[in-house]
Amino acid sequence: MEERYRARLKELYFSQASLSAFRACPRKFRYRYIDGLFWPRRYEDPEKQAALERGQAFHTLAQRYYAGLRPVVPEDLPGAEKLTEWLLALQAYAPRTRAGTYLPEQHIRMDRDGLRLQAKYDLIHIDPAGKVTIYDWKTEAVLPQRAYLQASLQTVVYLFLFVEAGGPYVPGGQVRPEDVTLVYWNPQYPDSAFTFGYTGARHRQYAKVIRQLVENILAFDYEAFTVAADERVCNACEYHPICFGHRAPGEEIEEDELLEEELPDWDDTPEIPY
Repeated sequence: MEERYRARLKELYFSQASLSAFRACPRKFRYRYIDGLFWPRRYEDPEKQAALERGQAFHTLAQRYYAGLRPVVPEDLPGAEKLTEWLLALQAYAPRTRAGTYLPEQHIRMDRDGLRLQAKYDLIHIDPAGKVTIYDWKTEAVLPQRAYLQASLQTVVYLFLFVEAGGPYVPGGQVRPEDVTLVYWNPQYPDSAFTFGYTGARHRQYAKVIRQLVENILAFDYEAFTVAADERVCNACEYHPICFGHRAPGEEIEEDELLEEELPDWDDTPEIPY
């Protein structure tokens, strides 16, 4: 591996988005997380772009609501009526009147035994007894399959990382896997939340999955790799012009991936070093 790759990877904190990028295509991972090729990403289809921006606006409204601020939908905002409906659905589903601590848009990272992880959680709620519920807001038009979410690296990283590094936020300073629940919720389907519990056995399993994937990333020969074996991956990739000289015909933008591109200010983020 070239020294520049090695040096960059030594500094990198892995997120569910970066791990997913490597799993999909190592070249995509290299362009974004090693070479730093970020650029504004937009849909050519106005309706798709509007839906993406509406999802981002909903995340902002949810953040304000759980931070104790008044979430106001500007009347002149495109899709304002729908956003208002989504906000009302959110307030009915998970009202802020419940006792406990609310941590909206919470960044957490850890550096332990050579493993560096980070995540930005849409909402973490910790009740007075120390039970933790992690919420992730989805705004896509179609609900995913439960099995897809169960196997996703987002589920793996979010649950694993909070158990490892969430101690400062809970009573007693230590998180038990059995006390953590992850909920995916979409305001367009308010009665169809996906809820995932956690166990010590699953935590050990997730640790192996993450460590093996990180080991593969650190050992990979990025110079020798050309393109993904599955062309469907290439046809949905923003780096298609670099690899093939023209834009991908079916580029899709993952909402969670786009939101994670907003790099956090780590000065205010607890790091668990041990």
